[in-house]
Amino acid sequence: MLKQDLKPLYESLEKVSGKKGVKFAYAVAKNKKLLKDEIDAIEEAKKVDKYTEFEIKWNQLKLEYCDKDKTGNPKIESWRIFFNGLSKKKADEYKNKWEELEKEYEWAIKEFQEKEKEVQDILKEEIKIELHKVKEEDLPEDLSASELEGIFEIIA
Repeated sequence: MLKQDLKPLYESLEKVSGKKGVKFAYAVAKNKKLLKDEIDAIEEAKKVDKYTEFEIKWNQLKLEYCDKDKTGNPKIESWRIFFNGLSKKKADEYKNKWEELEKEYEWAIKEFQEKEKEVQDILKEEIKIELHKVKEEDLPEDLSASELEGIFEIIA
């Protein structure tokens, strides 16, 4: 198993964690704990505190300049904030503030990008992990095909 497969497996286990069956629930809980520790270690490796600060300020800037609906809330569609209706003056203001922010956090952005490249290499590595297997007869009857596909690694 590659390290990049850990998070999708964890997310699949999350989706089925409410299914019935003691042996199945035990296997799901045990594997989630096992995977979470490894996923958290990978996430921690790429963490740059000042980059997080940069992201917060960037999101505040986007919210300040984005298109808003009639009630003043940001227009958000598919997790994207829209900037379609900015006037030239507002667009220039946003661009200037963005460039200032980018310059202020330039080293944090660069450090994050470097760490992200290293993490991508780590994610391609094999990992030996002892998943707790569940027998086919202990699987809940109401699992869908896509749910089964997502947790295939834990089926004995």
